[in-house]
Amino acid sequence: MAGGIVPRDSIPEPLIPQHVPNYPTMPADPTIPNVLEHVSRIAQEVGSTFSHIQARQQLAADATELAKRTMGFENDLDTLTDNIKSTRDLHKTAPDEYTQGVNELSQKWTKDLRPGIETTLTKNLAPRPAKKRASTSSLKKEGLPSLSRSA
Repeated sequence: MAGGIVPRDSIPEPLIPQHVPNYPTMPADPTIPNVLEHVSRIAQEVGSTFSHIQARQQLAADATELAKRTMGFENDLDTLTDNIKSTRDLHKTAPDEYTQGVNELSQKWTKDLRPGIETTLTKNLAPRPAKKRASTSSLKKEGLPSLSRSA
């Protein structure tokens, strides 16, 4: 036993008490399950509130996008109409030019929208297609008065 090292097998095991006293058991606490149930309800309410807030936020974003695109479409439509009015060469084919322009603008302004918003925008923006004016000869055939000054 030189050097102060004690071999392992010479260390005595701790004394194990022969008698373990009976500790009193605590009665079941009904408040813990009640508290857990209450916390669970609160968590569910917070979750539903959060999803409700997200849905409202999406509606606000959709309404904003719808308004922005509606204003853009209206501006482009005004520009299209002004171009047709100011270009004499387009007067003869104005209804066709207008319809073609509206179709192109509709595609431009509904691009990359969610389907529900695209449908709403299309319904709100769909201007009536331009109608060709009836010629004066067809008015006379139907017995309607002509609007020209020579009549």
